[in-house]
Amino acid sequence: MLIANVTVTVAGVDQPTRTTPTGIIAYDQLPAGTYQITVSGNASVTTPFLYVVGPQCPDRTEPDGQCHALVAATGPLQTPQLVPLPPYLDQCVTTLLYHAHFNLTLTINGSNFNIPAGVGIRPSCFRPLHTHTDTGVIHVETNQNQLYTVGDFFLIWGNWENNPQRAIFNSTQIFGARVVSGHSLTMTVNGIPNSSFQNYQIPENAETAANTCSLPPCQTIDIVITYS
Repeated sequence: MLIANVTVTVAGVDQPTRTTPTGIIAYDQLPAGTYQITVSGNASVTTPFLYVVGPQCPDRTEPDGQCHALVAATGPLQTPQLVPLPPYLDQCVTTLLYHAHFNLTLTINGSNFNIPAGVGIRPSCFRPLHTHTDTGVIHVETNQNQLYTVGDFFLIWGNWENNPQRAIFNSTQIFGARVVSGHSLTMTVNGIPNSSFQNYQIPENAETAANTCSLPPCQTIDIVITYS
């Protein structure tokens, strides 16, 4: 049922409160996640809702490629976090010690597996490894004297989607794809086979063709993971 005059406020989103006489409202380009929403009618009725945004659902008709669901908050306002991060990744980076980039390409059974834009980004919070686009460029932005691994990015990805399977990458499995009879999993760095898999450390001076590093001399890092 729609309330005649509706004011919708999304907690943690830097957008103005929106009012509509129809009760139909859309917040576009939100990163995947769960947001607390307050819906007020005629400045008297306040109902808590959860606005759930994510790529892993049947409805992909939205222009931003996400599905959106508005559900009443009958329980806790935050869904349980299924992929907790270690302290060195559970950071919202605001100042930079260094900034690096690398390309990550995932090919599963002959098809490119898209890495979404906004991985590791929440409203007002950027994890040390994240994406801004869906081109496979991974940004390393940190205020710590810390080297990060390919596995760290998958952990952040799993945390961002709240999907334990998305956090899995090692020498025998990527997501739900396991190395069983007739299947293989390989990784190359700049075209050279690399057996470090999730433990490969991203150099502090990594860069891509279009994204430089902050600690020269920079070196191009292209990582390709292939399951077949």
